[in-house]
Amino acid sequence: MVVSGLFFTAHGVFVKLAAGRFGLASLEWPSADRGPGEAGFANNSALGALTLDVDEFGQILLSPSSSAPAALYVRRLELGPGFAYFIDVTNNIVDFDGLETALDIDPNFRLYYNVVTVDGIELNATVLDGAYNGRLRRVANPSVSGGSVVTTVGGGFSVQAPWSFRYSASIDSDGDGVANAADATPFAGVNIATKVVSLNNQPYFEIGWNAAPGTSYSIMANEPAAGTAWTRIGSISNSNTSSKVLKFYDPMSQGTGAKTYRVVYTP
Repeated sequence: MVVSGLFFTAHGVFVKLAAGRFGLASLEWPSADRGPGEAGFANNSALGALTLDVDEFGQILLSPSSSAPAALYVRRLELGPGFAYFIDVTNNIVDFDGLETALDIDPNFRLYYNVVTVDGIELNATVLDGAYNGRLRRVANPSVSGGSVVTTVGGGFSVQAPWSFRYSASIDSDGDGVANAADATPFAGVNIATKVVSLNNQPYFEIGWNAAPGTSYSIMANEPAAGTAWTRIGSISNSNTSSKVLKFYDPMSQGTGAKTYRVVYTP
């Protein structure tokens, strides 16, 4: 029996994996191996925590998601009570032969951690450092934010943001209803809807979008047929503490060709 899950908390993303009696649970991860330093936590699918547990004769396998070498960087390695059979937290003694029967790390894979606990009790982090012939390593003091993360937003542009912001479980930067931690494109361009409406007997283009809280937006327009450059035609903000729909109205002048709109913002 395998029980696993991906969770989002105020402290970032964490993965929980457990193998039942005589069971096998596996986790494949694609992150680059950047060695035992802070660089591995930046823009590299690092986790807030990895929680592992095994029942009698159960085993967990960590491996790359392809044939290339890979690694997983976690701030907290949380080993459940099943691992207490192999690790004596009080005396800092480890039965490494037994541990390797419960947790198997592929030869092409590295697991990096900062803090390790066994059944909720913090273990001297250096005790496991270098185990598995160097495939289990400690990163001594990763920064609180995890460094900066560069995220592609399309159109040849990218956004650089703090790790804690990119993987926040409470912030929804693009206002699409999905928190950054669960959003593959948290800073993607705003999805807008346009239609023609009449205001004071005059035709207008209505541009609407779901706006993130506390975010300012600029409305840009161009006329592709005329080859005009993108021009800012207005700005608007959502000062609320929750998402809401914003609308901007652009008058349709006589002779105006087809327009393309986009809404941009700074996360």
